[in-house]
This record gives sequence, structure tokens and C-alpha cells, in this order.
Amino acid sequence: MSENPWNSIPTPTNDEQIRAHLVDHKHPWDLFWAVDTERRPILLLTYGVGDGDQRRPPLLRDIEIESAIDPDDDKNILRIKLTNSTHLDIFYQFCLDIVNSTVNSRSEHEAVATAISRTWRWYRLLRGGHDGLLSIEQQRGLIGELLVIERLLLTTMNPVASIDSWKGP
Repeated sequence: MSENPWNSIPTPTNDEQIRAHLVDHKHPWDLFWAVDTERRPILLLTYGVGDGDQRRPPLLRDIEIESAIDPDDDKNILRIKLTNSTHLDIFYQFCLDIVNSTVNSRSEHEAVATAISRTWRWYRLLRGGHDGLLSIEQQRGLIGELLVIERLLLTTMNPVASIDSWKGP
């Protein structure tokens, strides 16, 4: 990694919980490099209430992504935190991609939507992509589930109750 933007941030006290500095004063949106009291690296995007994207972010291994309201200034915060420091170099590239992809956003809402979309693109890339089709294993599972419904549930229940009772594999 050529530079670590989190190195220059002092460790916050327990009262502060995080310390941050602006990613780039020329960037149109409020993106911050931050660290918590355990020195875990964080990328923050602050935005106005009501400007957020309603899609949930993906669940990523060793990265926490959450949105919360900052009680100090009534702004929303999209927080992306690395929980396993062995992935710092990859996390840095991940964060740079989010920073670079949001620079041309025309609104805070679009910047948040772009940031969340980028997290989903990384998720799909790292898990092997997705073409919208079911894998062979997923197809077999679906066929098995349909057979259970047809051969077991429909013999004792009406079709609506059969489908409503099915909770998944």
C-alpha cells in the first residue's frame, strides 16, 4: 500500500469513539478517513437526513457497513469499517474505489447510492460474480423444495397453506 491515510489520525479517547479527517477537500461530498478507539480503519460518508439510499448494503466478511444518525449534527453517516487488519491493503483499495466513484455524483442521495452500489459490486466480484441465473446447486435445491411441496405438503394441505408454510431449505 503506497500510503495509509489512517496512520496520521490520532487514536480517539473513549469519550470521542472515533476521530476523522476529510478524505479530500476538493471532493464534493463529506467523506472522511477515521479510526475508532481500537484503531480500526473506517471510511465515513456523512449526508443529510432523507438523502440516503434505502437499499441495504451487502454483508462482507471482515467489513462492517452501517448507516446511523449522528446525534451531534442530525446528519446520517454511512460507516464502512474494517474489522480484520490483515486486509488493510485491500480495504484501502475498496475505500479508494468508493471515493473515486462518488466524486461525480450530483447529489448526496446519489453519492450514498453510488457508495452502496460499489459495495455490492465488490461483493459480487469477490464471491465470483452473478449472472442472474441459478447455479446447478441452487437449481437442484429448488427442484428438491418443489418436490417436497408437491409430494408431501400438497397431500395434506391446500396449495396456499403449503406455500405459506414453506420457510426455505
